[in-house]
This record gives sequence, structure tokens and C-alpha cells, in this order.
Amino acid sequence: MWQIAFKHVVMLQRACQYSAMFSPVKLAALAKLNFLPSWWFFRDLVVGGLPELVKGVDGMGGAKGGVVIDDREMQGTWSEAVRWCGGVVARRERVATPVLTEEEREKWEAVKVAQEEKLMLDSKMADGSESGEGEE
Repeated sequence: MWQIAFKHVVMLQRACQYSAMFSPVKLAALAKLNFLPSWWFFRDLVVGGLPELVKGVDGMGGAKGGVVIDDREMQGTWSEAVRWCGGVVARRERVATPVLTEEEREKWEAVKVAQEEKLMLDSKMADGSESGEGEE
């Protein structure tokens, strides 16, 4: 798999770009399992695409056209890693969330509402000035 990827640089670049879009929990689970994100991309291609590629070649009549890939062990390992990493991410978020009093929370919400209103007003003004320039 890696030999093909290294020979086809575009494929490797695509795998790396796609992997960069993985969620933080997925990246954490891959790190826990000591897997490269690009490896997971290629694994998904093989598990999802191989049965279709060899359809009718071996004549064994598997469920997906000739080849059956038993991925239960990896799925079990993956589920365990995601569950563990999900718990870690949740603990991090709880630690990172400041504890506010009711009064502080109300002030924070008021500031946020004021900021949103200002952004809306600014965007309306920007839209109005752009349409005015086009009329001249």
C-alpha cells in the first residue's frame, strides 16, 4: 500500500489532505493506536473498494462480489480507542470551561448579544454601501 502511495505522489498528497480534515477525536484515536492518519485513509479505500475491484476475479462469490473482508477485530479496537479518546476530550473540555456565577454569565451573554447586533448592523451597512456604489 505504501509503495504505491510513494510512487504516486498525488495519491499520497490527497491522503494527507483528506486526513488533515479528520475530527480531533478521530486523530486522537489514531494516535492512541499509533496509526498515521494517511494510513487510515488508505485502509478505508482498501476495505471499501477492494471487494468491488476483485469482483468476479476469484469466482468465490463472496458477499460483495468475490471477496469478503473480515474487519471485526479492527472495528472492535477502533471502537475502544474512540470511546477512550472521547472520554479524554470530554474531560479536557470540562477543565477548559470556566465556572461562572449567574451574574458573570448574564454579563457575558449581554456582551455576546451586543457583539452579534453590531456585526449584523455592520454587515447591513456594508451591503447598503456596496449596492449604492453600483448605482453611480
